[in-house]
Amino acid sequence: MSTLPKIPLDSSSDLAFLRLQLQQALSTRLSRHLPNALPEDAFRTMIEAHISAFLSKTMQEATGNVTINGMPPRPSDIAKGVQVEAERYETFSVALQADVLARHAVLEETITRVTRMRREVPNQILSLVKAREADSAVKEEEVREEEGVEEGEPEAVSIARLSEVQETYEKSVVMLREMKGSVGSVNAKAQRARDVLEFIQRQQKESATQS
Repeated sequence: MSTLPKIPLDSSSDLAFLRLQLQQALSTRLSRHLPNALPEDAFRTMIEAHISAFLSKTMQEATGNVTINGMPPRPSDIAKGVQVEAERYETFSVALQADVLARHAVLEETITRVTRMRREVPNQILSLVKAREADSAVKEEEVREEEGVEEGEPEAVSIARLSEVQETYEKSVVMLREMKGSVGSVNAKAQRARDVLEFIQRQQKESATQS
């Protein structure tokens, strides 16, 4: 009887995990040295059978050297660890391969179209916005022209006898300036006239009183 300590495991899942790791390692080695070929290869099938038998025997011997939660593995635990899942391969389908290739081509085309749209759509949107702004500016200019209003410039109005009106206005301004300059002298003359009139009236009253 071996005196070496047994390998402690927490659950039967750990035993199944060890079996799975060993199975995957054997399958990787088999695929490396004997790639799967179609139609079915009799030699490869024989090798797979030997590998399955080796895996089952190895796991059966391993269960005697492990404990699950401190207890020897139960028959159900051993069954989980020893059971080997046989690999299944579907028959090669030409139609399925053609469908996969067609879907891959559609995917590539969609990716190319989306990439092109990401590059072109922003420029197209910018061009449309600029065109719309230019069209709006033209329409606003047309509306202003129809209303007879131009920004920053007064509208020219045709007035009959404009030159005559301007001449009369200029003469009126000159006369007002002259009148403004002579207002002082006119007021002085009017004041002197009032003083003379008052003096004459006083003289007449005094003469009437003396007589």
